[in-house]
Formats: sequence, C-alpha cells, structure tokens
Amino acid sequence: MYKTSSIVYIFLAAFAATAEEAPSPDGTTVSGLSYKTVSAREFQVTPDTGEDMGAPLSALIHQIIKEQTPAIIQLEKGTYYLDGNGCDHSVFMVDHARNLIIRGEGPETRLIVGRPSIGTFFFSSGEDLWVEDLSIDYDPLPYTQGRVLVVNAKGGWFDLAIDPGYALLSEPWFANAPDPDGKWGMIFSPKEPALKPGAADFVYIEKWEQLGKRAWRLFPPAEHTQRLADLRMGDRFVQLARHGKGGAVFFWRCVESGVRNVHIYASQSVAVGAVSTDRITVSRLFVGRKPDTDRLVSTDADAVHIQQNLRGPVIEECLFESMADDGINIYYPSNIVTSIVSETAVRTDRSGIIEPGDRLQLFDAMEGRILLETKAESVVPGPDNEYRVTLDKALPELEVGAVHGLSLHNVSRCGADFIIRKNTFRNHRRHGMVIKAPQGVIEDNVMESLGGYGIVVGNDAETPEGIVPYDLSISGNHIREVGRSRWYGVDNMAAALQITTHAERGRLAKERAIHGITLRNNRFENPPGPALYIGAARNIHIDTLQISYSENSVVPKKTAAIVIENADTIGMKRIQVESQQKEVHAGVLICDSVDEGLEGADIEEIQITGPITMETVRDERQ
Repeated sequence: MYKTSSIVYIFLAAFAATAEEAPSPDGTTVSGLSYKTVSAREFQVTPDTGEDMGAPLSALIHQIIKEQTPAIIQLEKGTYYLDGNGCDHSVFMVDHARNLIIRGEGPETRLIVGRPSIGTFFFSSGEDLWVEDLSIDYDPLPYTQGRVLVVNAKGGWFDLAIDPGYALLSEPWFANAPDPDGKWGMIFSPKEPALKPGAADFVYIEKWEQLGKRAWRLFPPAEHTQRLADLRMGDRFVQLARHGKGGAVFFWRCVESGVRNVHIYASQSVAVGAVSTDRITVSRLFVGRKPDTDRLVSTDADAVHIQQNLRGPVIEECLFESMADDGINIYYPSNIVTSIVSETAVRTDRSGIIEPGDRLQLFDAMEGRILLETKAESVVPGPDNEYRVTLDKALPELEVGAVHGLSLHNVSRCGADFIIRKNTFRNHRRHGMVIKAPQGVIEDNVMESLGGYGIVVGNDAETPEGIVPYDLSISGNHIREVGRSRWYGVDNMAAALQITTHAERGRLAKERAIHGITLRNNRFENPPGPALYIGAARNIHIDTLQISYSENSVVPKKTAAIVIENADTIGMKRIQVESQQKEVHAGVLICDSVDEGLEGADIEEIQITGPITMETVRDERQ
C-alpha cells in the first residue's frame, strides 16, 4: 500500500498560478499536427514517491485542455500511485479535450489505482485522445481469490480460505458492488491458473460470513446452489467486486481516439470501453495477469467493449488473457418498443441512442424477423425515460397500442466497419469475440483455451442486443480448445464459430437474416462439438476450412464437424475434417430445414479422415 501526502493538495491550490507558464515544447509532430511535449515531472507528477499523483496529474490534464494546444504529457518510468480519494467514477475525468496524448515509457511506467471500485481514465466528448506506453494496475485488487476448504451442496454453501496478500470479503468494495451482477465468482483448477474444465463458468454469491482470520463461508442464491456440484475441496475460487464504472480506459462520445502499447493487469470493469464513439483504435494492448504474481484473473469484465459506436473499432496485435468475460464485444443495445403510437410512430425505451436520420431495423424477437428497414425522421424524448420515434416508412400491419416483442436496432450506431486483426485470446471466461455488427474484417487471430466459444456472430434477442450482422470477412483465424466450461458444448447451437440469427428464449430465428459472410483459411482444433454452426442464415461462403479432433479431446454430444440449419445459398469448398472421436458422426450435417438441392448447400472438395462409421455428408433433406 501507499501513503498520501498533503503536499499534493497544497500544490493543487497553487496550480492556477504556476500553470500559467506554458510547458516547454519540443516540436513533436504526430499525424501532421505539431504537439508540445510536457514533462509531468515539471508539474510535480513524480514517480516512486508513494504519494498520490492522481490530483496533480488531473490538474495538469485540465490545464492543457484549457490551453487548447496539441500536447503530449510525458510520464517517466516508475510507479505513480493514484489514491482515488474524492473520485466517484474514475480517477481522471477528461471532458472536451482534443489532440492530447498521455504517454509513458513502456510498462515500467506504472499507474496504480488505490480504490478498487472506480475506473482510471474516462474521456468524454473529445477527439484525438490517446493513452500510450504505460501500465495500469490496482492495489488493492477489485477481486479476491482463495482455495476451497469444504463444499456443502445440500446446505447451499462452501468455505473458502483467502490467499495471503488478497483482500478479505469484509472490505467495503465487495459488499457495495451492484447486486447481483457485481457479486459473482469463478471456479479455477487446483493447480493451473485456468478455469476448471467442465465447471459452471460463474456462480452468483448472495452473502458471506467470516469463520476465521482468512476463512469465509459463501452462499450462492437458491438458483445457483446446484452449481456447487462443480466445486471440490482444493479448487480455487475468485470472487469479483465488479462495479462497472467506466474501465481502465474508457471513451464516451469521442472521435478517432484509442490506446497503444498499454498493459492492463486489473480493472473493476472492462480494460478498454467505448460508448457512442466514432472509430476507436486499440493497438498492441496487453490485458493479462501481472507477470511474476499468482493472480488468477486480469480484468473483471471484457477486454474491449464497444457499444453504440458510429464506426467500429480497429483492434490489432493485442494479447487478451484471463479476463472474467469476453475478449471483444461489439453491439447496439436494442430499444424495446413499449407501444405503437401510429402507423409511423412508436414509443421505445432509451437503452440506446437514436437521433434523426439514423438507419433503423424493426425486429420481432418472438419470431426472429426484421419487419422493417427505415430511418428515424424525428426523435422526441418522452416521460418515463422513453423516446417517441417517428419513422420515414409506415409500420407493417400491427395493431396500434400493441407490442409483440418488438425492438429497434440502430444500424447507424452498431460499430459497423470494424477491423479485428492479429490478436491472441487466451484462457478467459467467455467468448473470444461477440459480433453484433456488420461490414467487418476478422483475420489472423488466435483463440485458445476459452470458457466460451471462439467467435459468436449474431444478434441477442433475449437481452436484447443487435444488430443482425452481415457482410463480414473471417479469414486466417486459428481456434483451438474453446467451449471448455459447462453448458457451452451441449447447447443446440454450440460451435467454435457460430453464425446465427436468434429469436427469443434461445430459439433459432425463422428468418434467415444473417447474410453475406465469407470464411477463408480458418483452422479449428478440438472444438466443443461442431467447429462451425450456421443457422437462420443465407449467402455464407466457405473456402478452405481445416477441422481436427484429437484422441484426448472432449466432444460432449453426437455431432457433425459442421452443422447447417434453416439456411440457403451455403457454399463450401476445400473442407478437411480429421477426427479420432466416435462422437463426430459426419463431416457436414445438412438439416431438413435447409433449402433443397444446390440452392440450399453446395459442397465441393471435402476430405474426411475418421472412424469407419463417419459419414462425409449427412443430408437430412433426402
């Protein structure tokens, strides 16, 4: 831990006088702009003092914003303690800034946040804002970990011995985390820093009580007590305090901003987040367990979380590991229709932002259909946190006042035109990527040892989140050993790569709304059943796909390597399947809901190596 000095606050009071002197520039040019470089040390932002550097660095940032001159704030190597006192949301709230770079000298420039319930950088309403060449960590951490002593599944509890050096559950940031989504934990293997294979990937914890100095009894809610069957004495367990306040670096309504060469070892929420933003770049970001520690997780939530972005992100050459959630999530939070006002107007909740001129889809989640593609002609905020949205086209024949599981997807704010390239995803809780956006490129990524699937392409009709993706290029990816946690392998639509239009209650949609997906040169090892599932889709083209199941792989149900259901215009060529598992009964399964003949599925050059009973293609249409 670190101490806080009152000298810092004396400096803050005097800052207005001293900061009038312009920091010395060095004429650095970035992207055609001339940036002055400001030495943070000259403004008493000094490493390795053990004193709070959050207040003076925040004051320096705000002084530079006032000057409205492109600037680089240069931090030296060393440890900068940020105590977070007086901060309700994030240590650095940076509003209406432009052309600002906060730069360290590599991961040895260490920012240590002292309050595990707040974020670090929160940028809002800015442009050309960057965090570069530094690392972010927390002390104390926004989670704790320990080893399971006793499990009483019938009694609905288990005992946990918290590891030395980790916070006790009596600390306020655990009790004060939001219910229930901020208070849950994960089961880890006894020896490896990895999720326990075949176990539930999360367990809500409703309450806890102290038994001894470091021993605690944890109680899941009634609906999660059956998950205690996955716990054994000696297993390790991580309990999160997930507060969801921004993230290590978060952008709200920003343009052309991002992070480069940043290491993030912990966060009470996401590593990098962007909401209602236009083109974020995430380059050479490392999210993972701090080296030379016995930590089991990195961040409490996703590595990169993209919501309601006008143009999607560019995410390249990153390493994501040990997060408590997804690697990358791109989506729009659909607006639930609460009533139909007229033949051209609806009321919706305000889950997502809608502005006049935005392109919208009216989606029927009950059936899984896009009923209308239109634009917002006018948007008027209403009572009860609602919008009244007038459309430029008439609604289909729906009864005025009635609501039938309808929602609006905003195509203009869903993160379209994204690039995800040359990243590695390793040993984290859920999916590698969750893609609910169109017109993107996913290429040359590696996903391995994940609790969830490798790539999930499709809408979420339950939450709901959209949109239904289209026009994607997925090439050169290597996905191995994914879907390792309980449930993922036995789901009806399980696959290392899932391309699906969903209806409510986890059902396959009736409409083949997802379309225009091209797969080239992808490789799968030991998938959780199928390597590829295509459902409620059309115009999917696959060229060169390699799938292998080793003798030691776990295939939880009878399956084919590729499953096609409720689809048309599916083209495949150069498919290779090698299996040593008798559960894999065919290379390709074409379900009877696929259109007849080659108009439904056209397969060329498929090679199968496996048990003598294994079929090349099982066609249920015949």
